[in-house]
Amino acid sequence: MDCKHLHSTIRRLSFSVFFAFALINFAFGQNPIVTENALPGTPQAVWDAGDNSTIEGYAQEFSVNKGDTVHFKITVESGAMLAYTVKIYRIGWYQGNGARFITDLGPLSGDQQPSCNYETATGKVDCSNWAISAEWPVPATAVSGVYLARLDCPALGPNSKSVILFVVRDDAVNSPVLFKTSDATWQPYN
Repeated sequence: MDCKHLHSTIRRLSFSVFFAFALINFAFGQNPIVTENALPGTPQAVWDAGDNSTIEGYAQEFSVNKGDTVHFKITVESGAMLAYTVKIYRIGWYQGNGARFITDLGPLSGDQQPSCNYETATGKVDCSNWAISAEWPVPATAVSGVYLARLDCPALGPNSKSVILFVVRDDAVNSPVLFKTSDATWQPYN
């Protein structure tokens, strides 16, 4: 077999293999969550935070569709305008790191929010009277999953960190698998 014929055969074989994989990927589609979770992650020491009452908050919309906006209500204990950051991470495998950095919404300037509404008869605490402190327009390309917003206010000390959990959905996708978060359970213990 001459060199010219060998190169031609390799080219046809390469194209056939490429075409076969493209057809399989098109027909069955790669799961975007599998693709996302294979990306390099962020070490847990960077994104994990304890629960600290010097800076805390919640997502006004606990679950949003990709392309929508999630609004955060955050209080900073002090009464003075202090700089803080809100960094968004997606929770996933990420080579065992547990999360991947998505974006940084800061630096922001925060204040102490008013006291939450308290219902004596039931013990219900409702902080809907807090103002919106930050927002994240979720990109239309975001992969569905559980996300966290890591709050960090260095001016209040090295341990002034906490997290806000929220969900990004993809309402346009039908899936045979459903993942349900237990927000109704974890909120009573919050």
